[in-house]
Amino acid sequence: MLTGTDIALHIGKNSFEKKTFNYWTQEGGIEGEMILRDADILFEAAEIEDALAGYMKFIKNYPAHKNYPEALYRAALAGIILGKEAESSLYLDEIIRNYPLPELYDKALKNLAEIKVNEGEYDIAVNLLGNITYATDMYLPDDIRDRISEINDKKRDS
Repeated sequence: MLTGTDIALHIGKNSFEKKTFNYWTQEGGIEGEMILRDADILFEAAEIEDALAGYMKFIKNYPAHKNYPEALYRAALAGIILGKEAESSLYLDEIIRNYPLPELYDKALKNLAEIKVNEGEYDIAVNLLGNITYATDMYLPDDIRDRISEINDKKRDS
């Protein structure tokens, strides 16, 4: 059974996919794919700074590309690894607000929540985790409830 959030996510995904359906004929379709692929190779080789530069090039040059939301997410992960949490927060927030794709939405919420915990913004972190939809099997409700309890304990102890 679909909940209201599930329906909203699927409507948002369908709207985004309609806008980007023919991305191979878009400006930079294949070139954009190559830039993203090269950045991924660098990321896998632990060349995180260079990977982030590739993701940023893609984000700057191909905002209408079908893989733009994925590039935002990958740039956020690279930024987190490099300690650039403020920038990463912006990318994750953009995914949450503008690209409610089931495969990215919950991951963006979870990663942004962890950044907020590190910044001492416990209430925001709990709120973000409370918005997880479980549209994919990436996270289990019990695990998220446990993490929320840990955050609340940390808040009490601070």
